[in-house]
Amino acid sequence: IEERFSRERPVLCFDYRGHGESEFPRDLHGLTMEANADDGARVLDASGHERAILLGHSMGCQVIYTFAHRRPRRSAMLA
Repeated sequence: IEERFSRERPVLCFDYRGHGESEFPRDLHGLTMEANADDGARVLDASGHERAILLGHSMGCQVIYTFAHRRPRRSAMLA
């Protein structure tokens, strides 16, 4: 998906806490959907984007649902 759409518009991807290339957190209580959604907002902030089309797969679906629930104005669409 990143390869296909990044030619037309910015595509932002990030690894959840303790997943992929992110560091394993010292505090396991921080491994929540809310924390992942907040991290997604930080990624948007760092990239200078106010809104995004959110795409999730597997656990990512719950992350984007949580993001959209907490920040409806920043969620252009869920996929």
